[in-house]
Amino acid sequence: MAFGVLLLRAQEYQASQSDAESMHSQSSAIPLILQENDGEHRVRRPAGATPEAGTSSIPEFILKIDKQNGNADDFLVVTEILGPAAIIPFHKHHNAEEVVIMEEGGASVTVGDKQAVAGPHSVVFIPRDTWVSIGNTGKNPIHFYALFSRQGFENYLRARSVRPGAPLAPLTPEELRRAADQGHAMYWDTSKGPYPPSEPTHSSTAPFPLILQEADGEHRVRRGLAPIAAPAQSIEVKKGPPFTIKVDGQNGNAQDFLVMTEIESPGMTIPFHMHHNSEEILILEEGGAAVTVGNKRAVAGPRSIVFIPRETWVSVEFTGTQPVHLYGLFSRQGFEQGLRAASVLEGQPVTPISADELPRLRATGHATYWDTSKGPYPPGVRHP
Repeated sequence: MAFGVLLLRAQEYQASQSDAESMHSQSSAIPLILQENDGEHRVRRPAGATPEAGTSSIPEFILKIDKQNGNADDFLVVTEILGPAAIIPFHKHHNAEEVVIMEEGGASVTVGDKQAVAGPHSVVFIPRDTWVSIGNTGKNPIHFYALFSRQGFENYLRARSVRPGAPLAPLTPEELRRAADQGHAMYWDTSKGPYPPSEPTHSSTAPFPLILQEADGEHRVRRGLAPIAAPAQSIEVKKGPPFTIKVDGQNGNAQDFLVMTEIESPGMTIPFHMHHNSEEILILEEGGAAVTVGNKRAVAGPRSIVFIPRETWVSVEFTGTQPVHLYGLFSRQGFEQGLRAASVLEGQPVTPISADELPRLRATGHATYWDTSKGPYPPGVRHP
């Protein structure tokens, strides 16, 4: 993904292509480059009599990626806009971890035993079977992304909604209960009180919830590439772009998710690469990037989402004029191993990556990078 790029923005050294050329069996998932308004638009059904105000009073949302949208094996991705005073009531998910990304600040978040007001570019990690509620206590709308490491909740969302323009038949209590069961979710019964009971204390290895502000996380600096054939004493160590690991096995004890962020400057390029063990989602907050993924190529606009199936070549060129907040989410961990090996914690000495070390680092993260000595583009990808 983007962030492996440290490995390499520069292409002085090329990794072995044996893994790529053997081409592990291709996933049936379909790569997608989704603009802000793309996806399956839905309107929530009322849980009672249909309000006189009509559909304008019913929050809308978009199913961006799931089995029906991209034929994803793992991911469910949903977006919506939380208006001022909007509240997502207390609920929990049994079968999937969830990550919520909020572009603007002003949301009051309660997840497990943690509570905070989330600022701009915040990330919330919600382990399985953990109560969560989010309310927009600010004065401005919040662009809201919800990503699940495993599917199932889309069953609830579809049962609880209709396509725009369809009749808004109210849901009965039994329909609501059945929809929650089908979606592997539980909603708190407020007749028992306003808040669910406190979460029991878990072991030190169990996943734990996180409310991460923009500056929170594991800050790392990429190690630069050592100049070819330069004497060790004359090597000028160049740092690669910084990045932040937000959620993984070491941050939140996550079981599935790897979540990373960085800010990409105009002119930067993420070279062609693929991931073998995980699907990947890229969120480009400001847009302004030429994205190639599999046989698709497009300029991604603001709030665009890119879905990258396993074993699918992807490259991103930041062709705009402003920095881009980039989020990279993996449905399964592994890539962080290569990233840590090819970087250091912020403030630590930076040693260069040698030609011999580079292929090994890349392989550690279950990824393959295209060997540009064979041409600028991997086979089967769309190009200008």
